[in-house]
Parts: sequence; structure tokens; C-alpha cells
Amino acid sequence: MPNSDQWYGGTLTFDPDSGALLEIFGTFNKNVLDYADQEIVLGKTTSGDITLVTNWFKTTKYINDGVRIGVYEPIFIIEGQHFDTSTALNFRKVKFNGFNLFQWLDISGLEHDFSKMDEGYSISYHKRPNVKFELTEGCQGEIEFGSPIRFEDSNNKIEIKEKCSVSLSYLKKTPYIEILNDIVCFLGFVTFVTYEQSYALDITFQDDDFFEEFQKTRRTKSINCYFQNGFFSSKYKLRRKHEHLVCYKDINQIFPTIIKNWYNEYSKLDPVFSLVLNSFRDRYRFSIANFMDNVRALEAFHRMTHNNSVLSESEYILKVNKIVDNQSLEKQDIEWLQDRLKYGNEPSLSKRIKELIGDCSSSFIVKSSKERKAFCGKVVDSRNYYTHYDKSLKNKALKGKKLAILNRKLKWLLYSSILSHIGLDASHFKEGLESLLSD
Repeated sequence: MPNSDQWYGGTLTFDPDSGALLEIFGTFNKNVLDYADQEIVLGKTTSGDITLVTNWFKTTKYINDGVRIGVYEPIFIIEGQHFDTSTALNFRKVKFNGFNLFQWLDISGLEHDFSKMDEGYSISYHKRPNVKFELTEGCQGEIEFGSPIRFEDSNNKIEIKEKCSVSLSYLKKTPYIEILNDIVCFLGFVTFVTYEQSYALDITFQDDDFFEEFQKTRRTKSINCYFQNGFFSSKYKLRRKHEHLVCYKDINQIFPTIIKNWYNEYSKLDPVFSLVLNSFRDRYRFSIANFMDNVRALEAFHRMTHNNSVLSESEYILKVNKIVDNQSLEKQDIEWLQDRLKYGNEPSLSKRIKELIGDCSSSFIVKSSKERKAFCGKVVDSRNYYTHYDKSLKNKALKGKKLAILNRKLKWLLYSSILSHIGLDASHFKEGLESLLSD
């Protein structure tokens, strides 16, 4: 523990699926009735210094001759430096790699000539220029490309593998949780445009205040961060460039503007982004809940980005007062009526959908006003039935495959609205959405 000289032997294990587990010979908890979690646990391993942050007490086990084993579940593993408190975990830079990021960028520096394989062949690599962007005035970003080379068996085996990483540099020290949120935000964009869940493959913090001696020179330490990533799953696949919703090559000139817009809107439209991005965790399986989440996300998006009043506030208050004044009701009934009328000035779901359809190119979703009316009606009837289970709507609400097809079109409208909102033209994503709808 911080400020303690007593050390315990033990084992720390980690994998991205199940997270971290610490087992020690002994316990940090004073007695059998002490179930307190530990904010910080310090460790030393063959890999260097370890700081475990937010350690949940799991259990105490007893083995041979009454030896106690304390079992804890650390939330974060910080490898490379000891920190006595979680508030000391502040850094000015982070470097990370994201699943599917390199595939989306599709920027290669490899060149080869295999035209005369019998005589020989050539492979060359030229480093590609970094891609610079800005998330905020206090945070500059950069995507760096590289191709580390590895020799094996006395140079008889050579492995070349291209990769890229993202660096975020902050003007001032920033708490690690805020940095991790920025990483989630950036990779949320990668998830959205690749149409496949992305997550951090590795995370390394750096700061000039943390350094080490190496070959008689001083260099900045690389401080690695590990945690159970809720976005991780071994079933997610690397998507090829023609499978992406938006291709990087189509937006490379405006990418810095788009990623900054995404970052700015991410916190403003948090309920929308949370619902949309969470759907990627299990996007291959359709359910009624998935349809309802898309309806909620679309409704929230319209509420936050469009006029949310049918009448002006003064007109609506006047109308409500007229209704209430004309009723001979008890005080409690008047309060009930006023409560019911509180949201009566908001647009209906049908009106919200029609307005969003009008905002974007929707020719392959609805080709006429008649189809638009039918589409809105199906969404509203299905939403109302699955929300309230109104028996009168049982035959109108779509089910099974028909509901899945309706949900696909609803998703197209939602994605189209979000992409347009952050500054992309329909030409950048229309083809990708049409392809996804035909899957």
C-alpha cells in the first residue's frame, strides 16, 4: 500500500475479456468483516513498477495451514510508474492504436514488384506523412504511420507489418480519466465510419515529469495502461475498405474539421451517441430493443438539434391556461392536467421523422410523400405498441423480418442525420448506406 513498507508476494493476471485479478499471500483488509476496496495498490514485477487503481475487494481464501489469500479486482493497471493517489495520474500526452483504424485509413507506404518471381522480387517501404488534427485548443492530435521490421533466424526471416497510432498532446497535465474519454470519443468515430466496433489495442501515457535513464541519456517514460474494455470482443472483424460506411480517401481533405466537429458534438449529444455506438456491440443480432433504441436516439437527436416547439412558448401557455380555466376541476385534477400538458407542445414522432427525412437525401428510403407517410406510420405504430403494448395496435405493429427491415431504414435515417450534422455531404456516405441496407 502507499506509505507502507510491508510487501506481499502475489500474482497479477490480465486479459481484455475478463479484466485484471490480483491474488496476494495476505490481505490489505484488517479482518473478516472488512470488505473495503483499495484505491491504490503498488507492485513490482519483472516488467517494472505497477500501480493498480480502484481495487475492488473480491474475497479472502484460506489454503494450507490457514494461509490467507486476498483476492482483488483492479480496474486499471498502470505499468511503468508508481503513483500514490489516483489524482496524481495526470499526463500531457497519450499514444494509442485502434482496432480497424489502419484498415479505414488505407494508407500504405509499401511497394513491391512480383512480376518476375523466378528471378527475384523487390519490396520497399516509404513512410507516409502524418495526419494532423485538433480536438480542442488545448489538445492537438496526430496519426503516425510506421512499418517496424523484425528479423529472425539470422536474417533468413524478415517480417514487415504496417501500422499506425494516434497521439494526443495536451497543453497542460490532464487527468487520465479525461484522456481515456477522449480516446473513447475518437474511436467512437472510427466505429461509426467503419460500421464495425473499434476499441483501443494499446494505450501509453507520457509526460516529461516521468523519465528514465537509458544508455547515459534521459528519456521520457512510456507508461502503459490496461483495463477491461467493454467494447472488446474477439468476434469483431477487420473490415475491408469497400465495407466502410464512409471512406477516408473521400474525406481526407476535411478530416481535421470532421473529427473536431464529432468531438464537439459527442458530449452535447451524449444520449444519441451512447445509444448508437452501444448498438455496435452486438449489431449482428436484431431485437425489438434495438429498434426501440434507434427510435429513442432519433427522437433525442431531433429534440437536441431542431426546434422542439410546435407553438411559441407564450402561445402554448395561453392555450394551456384557456383549457385549464374552462374546466371545473379540483386543485389536484388541475395539477394532473397541467402535468399531462407539459410536453404537449413538442412535435410528434411522425413530424420529427418527416423533418429529418426532409433534411437529407432519402430517395432510396422513400420515393414519394405517400411512402414517407407509410414509413412514419409504421415506425410510430410499432414504437407505440412496444412501448405501451396497446392492444389496438397489435396488428399494425411490425414484427420479425418486417420490423428488422424497418429498423434498417430507421438506422439509415439516424446515421445520415448524424453524419450531415458533423459536416459531411450526402455524397460521402450515401453509397455506403445503400450498401449496408442491401446486406
